[in-house]
Amino acid sequence: MTEPRGGPAMFYRLTTVFWAGVSLALFCAGCGLPLGSDKDEDSDMGPKGGGDTSGTDHLAGDTNVGDTNFRDTAVTANTLPAAISIKGAVQKGPFVIGSTVSASPLNGDFSAQGTFYKTSTVNNLGEFTIRLKASGPVALEGMGFYYNEVTGTLSAANLTLRALYYPGADGEQLVYINLVTHLIADRVKMLVSLGASFQDAVAQAETELWEALGITAPD
Repeated sequence: MTEPRGGPAMFYRLTTVFWAGVSLALFCAGCGLPLGSDKDEDSDMGPKGGGDTSGTDHLAGDTNVGDTNFRDTAVTANTLPAAISIKGAVQKGPFVIGSTVSASPLNGDFSAQGTFYKTSTVNNLGEFTIRLKASGPVALEGMGFYYNEVTGTLSAANLTLRALYYPGADGEQLVYINLVTHLIADRVKMLVSLGASFQDAVAQAETELWEALGITAPD
């Protein structure tokens, strides 16, 4: 027997559809969504593809903007190491050929970065060339035997002399390691820690050394 149109089964189906629709409407209203919208595309979590990316979207999830800003800041701050070539000499009297010269890039507070470059003097005038990468101050050290200008003979033992240097630009630069650079190195660190620029710290430390030794300019 065929069930008549509009019978109990049809009423049951219509009732089910009606309450399903009411439930969906209430759910959408609770989520703040218009009926028929897709939360993945239109919600306030931000667009998946194109669309307006203004407002707070850049603050929450736009990794391209954040990454680009970070990279630009790093480059602008000149934190990328520059290739430089330091040419100079180690002298007390002059260090002999084969003496060791090392260079260590430093952080802004003069702490070591952990990278070392080494070379040797190429003649009995203490001359050397060393190539390295640095974006801040550099600690230089020479160690070896030297010509004793008092006795006119080779020194009886090794001597270590140090210097601090701040590269001015890329390329070859002239630097000497001697008694003066050795004696003022710690004073330069102290003055920089108190706020002086590196150049001003070197000038002040040298002046203080001359005064302490009683060395004055000739009249």
